[in-house]
Amino acid sequence: MDTAKNVLDRIAHLITSVRDSKDVDELRIVQHQIEVLQQEHLATQKETRKVAAENLELASKVKVLEQQIARLKVEGKEIVAGPDEFIEHLGVLFSRKAGGRYLRKPFCPKCQRAMKEVSPQLPFTCSGCKTSTPFKASEINDVILRLERS
Repeated sequence: MDTAKNVLDRIAHLITSVRDSKDVDELRIVQHQIEVLQQEHLATQKETRKVAAENLELASKVKVLEQQIARLKVEGKEIVAGPDEFIEHLGVLFSRKAGGRYLRKPFCPKCQRAMKEVSPQLPFTCSGCKTSTPFKASEINDVILRLERS
């Protein structure tokens, strides 16, 4: 910012010492453009500080959430996934693993909780809303195969 101030001071001095009105007009235009750039620079710095503070806050929240997820996994509690993480198949939801394959556990289409297997001969059931799958737990491998082929 000191450089911009020095340039503006120098232009102001030149305006008073130049005799040609055309040159004075051009110097005033340059002076105005530098002032505008200076204001934009200040606004950009302010916005950068704001975004950096928001970034720190979000990073802190992510760290807390990651710790909560890790704790839930250790405690064996179910985790509710977000709606954009699923594909619907046979009336229930399936989540894709990082490698592109599907988890061998269906998720409830209503509340998106992982569904529980009570017995291989019974359907998977949601512990939250009691929705069940149209297939038996023992059929999950065939269901996943059909899903991966579709």
